[in-house]
Amino acid sequence: MFETELVLSAISGAKLMDLEFMPQEFVVRGLLPKGLSILGGAPKIGKSFLVLQLAYSIATGQPIWDYPVRQGEVLYLALEDNYSRLQERLSRMFGENATENLYMAVRSKKIQEGLLE
Repeated sequence: MFETELVLSAISGAKLMDLEFMPQEFVVRGLLPKGLSILGGAPKIGKSFLVLQLAYSIATGQPIWDYPVRQGEVLYLALEDNYSRLQERLSRMFGENATENLYMAVRSKKIQEGLLE
């Protein structure tokens, strides 16, 4: 006997309107919701700089582009970089204003090999 995969899960508009949802939490109000986000774009347009700027703002609690930020600890996985390059970028972007709440890694195990732990 073959098992079948669920192909589509749908509910009616009436049932949807009867549901109650918790308000969405934001790390950067109105811009970056709590949870997993994926940023995509063409090569060399500044994605890494944008994410590093977001990470630094969240780690320090400083607003970014006038958006309020919920301060917290940040783990920045720069798996295509090295620490020398990250140091140069941080210095160029933020001077000597380091923060203890921003952690950076340039190597990591895969999720199924223990990253989550």
